[in-house]
Amino acid sequence: MRIEVDDEELFPPASSLVGLQFATDSDFQACQAILREDLERFRLLNEYARYAVVRKADVYLFAEAGLNFTEQEFGESDDLSAEEAYPLDRAMIDEWMPRFVDQLRRDG
Repeated sequence: MRIEVDDEELFPPASSLVGLQFATDSDFQACQAILREDLERFRLLNEYARYAVVRKADVYLFAEAGLNFTEQEFGESDDLSAEEAYPLDRAMIDEWMPRFVDQLRRDG
């Protein structure tokens, strides 16, 4: 038996995705409920940050549900040189590491 896997379904291009930062826990919970309605929808979730990455084509679902969120666009990092990518990576680490450490302290 052979299983065919569509790489673009599993790993869609970053330009087809958007990050959604939800304002409240209830909005983030509602987002998750919407995503559970169709398990084939692409999603990456960070429960601690109330953050979801979804396809741009699915954003209307959360807007129609009246959820409060802000959007973050992504670009293709493969197009960047190492010199261009480093400051972006460093900024991401600087932003998220304190949150990660704080969460570990609260959970530990």
